[in-house]
Formats: sequence, structure tokens, C-alpha cells
Amino acid sequence: MADTFVLKRNDTWVPLRLVLEEALVDNPDPDNDAHWRGMDLSDVQVAHVWMRSSGAQVRTSPVILLDPDEPDPYDDEATDPVGRGHVAYLWQSPEQNPSGRADTAVAGTYKAEVELIYMDGRKTTVPRSGYFTVLINEDQGEVA
Repeated sequence: MADTFVLKRNDTWVPLRLVLEEALVDNPDPDNDAHWRGMDLSDVQVAHVWMRSSGAQVRTSPVILLDPDEPDPYDDEATDPVGRGHVAYLWQSPEQNPSGRADTAVAGTYKAEVELIYMDGRKTTVPRSGYFTVLINEDQGEVA
């Protein structure tokens, strides 16, 4: 999973794309790719990203579970299947969000995780240990 995703305040264009992974061995080395594989998401009913900073908490609209047998639809140059565990989140603008604010309205460093809810009601959170980071930098203001 990517450690840090960076964008500017109120940006919604570039989707958050992640690979959710599961360990293949006990006590896996986080830097050893042979210890990890993409998760099987075929039984996931819905997934959300939770983000928290000192100034805000965000629970996103549902995450898109990418088809492992198809290319990444958010990468114009992709031709190979993405494989297991790939998800994407399209940031919501104020018009799309029930709160009336963009998901990215508050600048800051967010600890983030993905909550998966399976069809039988079970839940799991990825990563299971620690977080990934979403860094929302200040912008220079809105264009009138």
C-alpha cells in the first residue's frame, strides 16, 4: 500500500488509488514483497476510507473495488489487469457531498485506513497495523 498520497486543498480530480494487501507469512517484513499479496475483495459489499487529522475527521463515500481482471480505469496508459486488492476513491466535491464540503476541504496531514464490510456483515480494517497518510496541502485560494 502506498505510504503517502499528496494533493492540495479542495482538489478532487486525481483519485486515491490503493492496493490493499494481506500477509502471506507470520511476522511479515513490510519491505519484502514476497511476504504480501493483494487482498481478495470478491466478498466485500462496501468499503470506505476513514481519515483523521487534528482538525477534522472524514468518512468517505464508498470506495470503488477495481475488477482484478481489467486494467485500471483511472490510468489511461494501463493495459494489464490490475490484480487483486486494488481500490479507488473519487474525491467528492461540495456539490456531491452531503456535508456540502469537499472531502479535501481541510488542509492537514491525515492518518487514513480503509474499512471493508463483507456481505455477511464482517468488517476488517486495512492496514491492520498503522495507517497510510493523506497529505492535503494548503492552496493559494479559490479562483473567482
